Amino acid sequence: MKLRNISPLGALYVPWLGRSVGRGETVDIEDSDAQYFLPQSEVWQRSDGAQDGEAKQ
Repeated sequence: MKLRNISPLGALYVPWLGRSVGRGETVDIEDSDAQYFLPQSEVWQRSDGAQDGEAKQ
C-alpha cells in the first residue's frame, strides 16, 4: 500500500520504517501494517487510488 505524509508538522521520523518521511512524500508499506498508519488520518493519506477500507484491485 502507498501512503503519503500529509502531516502539518512536515517531515517525520517513522521508527516503524526506520527513516524520515518528508511532507508530501509517498512510501510503500505492507498492507498488514496499514492498520497502524491509517487511523492517523491527519498524518497519512492513501495514495494508491483506493479509499480507506477499500481494497485496490
